[in-house]
Amino acid sequence: MLISLFLYACNNKHKIDTGDTGDPESFSYQQLSDTAKLIAEMKWKDAKIKYNNHLSRINIYLSKNDLINESEARKLINVTSMYYATSLTREARTILNGDCESKHSDLNDIKKELDALLAQISSQKIEFNSDEAKLVKQRIEKHNEILLFISNIRSQSMPTSLDKDYDISYNVTKLAKKREYENENFSCNRIKTGLIEVPRSLNDRHVAYINELVNIYNELEAKTKSDYVKIVGYFDNYCYNGSGSYLSYGISNSIAEKQVKQWMKISKPEGLVNNFNE
Repeated sequence: MLISLFLYACNNKHKIDTGDTGDPESFSYQQLSDTAKLIAEMKWKDAKIKYNNHLSRINIYLSKNDLINESEARKLINVTSMYYATSLTREARTILNGDCESKHSDLNDIKKELDALLAQISSQKIEFNSDEAKLVKQRIEKHNEILLFISNIRSQSMPTSLDKDYDISYNVTKLAKKREYENENFSCNRIKTGLIEVPRSLNDRHVAYINELVNIYNELEAKTKSDYVKIVGYFDNYCYNGSGSYLSYGISNSIAEKQVKQWMKISKPEGLVNNFNE
C-alpha cells in the first residue's frame, strides 16, 4: 500500500501526508481518505499518534474548504476512526493470543482507546461498523476478569479458629468458575498457567487451614469430644464437596485419603477410643 500511495502521489504531483509533514490545505479529499488507510497497518501506539495528527489535518482541510458538505466531512472522519479501530483490534487480538503478560498494560491502554471510540459512536459523533471493536473490548474485559479471579485465589485468606467453619462451598464455586473460564479458550500463557494452578492453590490453602486447626487442637490442654468431632468433620470436608463426591483439586483420591489418615493420627480426648459413643 505504501508503494501504491507513493505512485499515486507522483502521478498526481501532490505530496501525501504519511508522517507529520505536509500542508493539509494542499491535499485533496481523496488523498486524505487514502492516507487514513495507513493507520490500519500501524502498530497501535504509532497509529494513535497518526490518528490524532490526521484528524487535526482533516479539520484544517475542512475549515479551508467550505464546498465540502457535512456528509462528506463526516465520512472522512468516520473512515479515519474506522482504520484506527482496525489497528487497535488487530493488535489487541495479537496480544490476547500471545504474550499477554508482558503487554498487559498495552492491552488496557488499547481498551481505553476502544472505549473512547465506542463512546463517540454512542454519542453519534462518529459512525462505522463497531462490531469487532465491541467484541475485542469484551474479550479484554473477560481477560482482566480471569486475571483478577486468579489473583484473588492466590491471595485468599482463611479463618484459623475451631469456632469458624471452613466454607467448602467457596472452593466448589471457584472450581466451577475455573472450568467456566477454561471454556473461554484464551491461549495467553498467563491465563492458561494461572487457571491450571487454581485447583492446587485451593488444595494448598485447604490443607494449610486444616494443619493450623490441628496445631490449635493439639495445643488444647483439655480436649473435649466436641472439639474432636468438629475437627474430624473438617477432615471429611477436605475430601468431599458436601454432596458425597470428591473435590477436583487436581490430586488423586488416594493422596487425599492419605492426607486425611495422617490428620486422623491426632490424639483423642480421654475416654474416646474407637468411636464417639464410648
